Formats: sequence, C-alpha cells, structure tokens
Amino acid sequence: MGEVSAEGYVLIVADYRHIPPKHKLETPLEPGVAITYVDDGVAVVDHVRSLPYVDPARIHVYGVSLGGNLVLHLIGRTQVRAAVLGAPAAASFLGAVMAPGADPSDSRTRWIGARIDAGMARQNIEPIRCPILILVGEADGLIHIDRPLYFLLEKAGKTVRMEVYENGYHDFCIGPQGHQGYHQPLTQVRH
Repeated sequence: MGEVSAEGYVLIVADYRHIPPKHKLETPLEPGVAITYVDDGVAVVDHVRSLPYVDPARIHVYGVSLGGNLVLHLIGRTQVRAAVLGAPAAASFLGAVMAPGADPSDSRTRWIGARIDAGMARQNIEPIRCPILILVGEADGLIHIDRPLYFLLEKAGKTVRMEVYENGYHDFCIGPQGHQGYHQPLTQVRH
C-alpha cells in the first residue's frame, strides 16, 4: 500500500466497510459502541502514519460524499494536517434530520429545511484542529446541509473555507459519473 512518487508524495486510496442495512445517512455514529466506517478511516490513517517513509505531521485526508462525512468524524478523532471535503454528506456529523414532508427520494430537495442537532454538531466540531476545505456544487442537494456545516465550523473558530461551484452536481469534484449536467462548465461562484 503506497509508494513514494518522484515528487515525494505518498497517495493512499482506501475504501471502508458498507453501511449496515437499515442505517440511514443521518443516523448518528456512536464511537465505542460499534465498529463503523470511521474506525476504518482512523485505522488507515494510523497505518499510514506508521510507514517509515511518511512524515506523520504532513498527512492530509480527502473524502467525497459519504467519504466527506467519514473525514469529518475522522478529524475529530485523530490529528491530520488538513482535510478536503468534496460534496460532503455530513448528515450524521450534524445530526441532520429531513424536514417534515421532505421527499427522501428527491436528492435535489430532501435536505431543504433540514433540522440540525446543534448539540451533536458542537460536540463533533469541538475536537477538530486542522484546516478544512469544503467543495460543493449549487446543483447538489447536499448544499442545504453543507452551508450550515460551514457556518457552524466558522462559528466554532475552525479554519474553514467553502467553495461553491455553479452547475456543480453531486460528486462533481471527482468527475462525470452519469449525472445530468456533468457537461456544463463549472464556475466558482462563492467561498
């Protein structure tokens, strides 16, 4: 796993266990109660940190969609240099619950008016020490929980930047995956 490039970088790509059946995106993760995909992420970082050719103080993590949620939980449990969240599905991190009457099958609108569990969000945000970059598209329905995520991180005094891209669909930051609108040019509109 991993090899040093000519430029001196080590890139590790890892996957995590599947979410348990009947587990919803917004189901809170309880550290120490059950082994979860976050434990898998922490184990990968711990392993990489132990490699003799890796500077343990220069580890960066990147996660997209549910991987972004994983990274949020991970950086609250282990120290890294920086984190990038692509279109993060931060529902369990924020304790987000869809608004009454929201259509859970409509990925573009289901998080509009979502209720955030402020206590859970504060508890999860407090231990974070690294800078965070959030990348989200305007056409991604997760923008409705990513904006509150950004404001809560900022309010807590964390180093955070959010870049919003016009025509950015969910997962735009990892390339076309059959989403409608993938052919549209991306333009950064806000941060």
